[in-house]
Amino acid sequence: MVRKLHKSQIFLYFCLSFLGGVFIYSLETQNFASLIIIFFGLIIFGIIKNWKILFCCLCFLLFLAGGYYLQNSLKEPINPYEEDVTFYGIIVKEPDIRSDHTRLIVEPEGLEGKVLLKAEKYPEYDYGDY
Repeated sequence: MVRKLHKSQIFLYFCLSFLGGVFIYSLETQNFASLIIIFFGLIIFGIIKNWKILFCCLCFLLFLAGGYYLQNSLKEPINPYEEDVTFYGIIVKEPDIRSDHTRLIVEPEGLEGKVLLKAEKYPEYDYGDY
């Protein structure tokens, strides 16, 4: 007995596959190369056989896409060992002055990205300071 899936069920399976890929990859940080090879083998097999296998292959593709998305969204910290680092940069946002400290967003010279610094309240810093 072949049961047809409603569009909402198909969408649910695709979303769960994507989220499953994100979840599994967050637990296991190895490369997805072997899974991609398996996927292409399954897709070729799915094209030859029937739509059920093709549907499973699409779910597996979305599973891989979820893992790939997570892999690319996680950035390695520049200073993973929490050591003191000296750099020069420009304050690129208005300083956030708190009661006991000031938060500064600095764009370091020669590096990509921005750095959030927690500095003493005095001396006062301004937007554009080097």
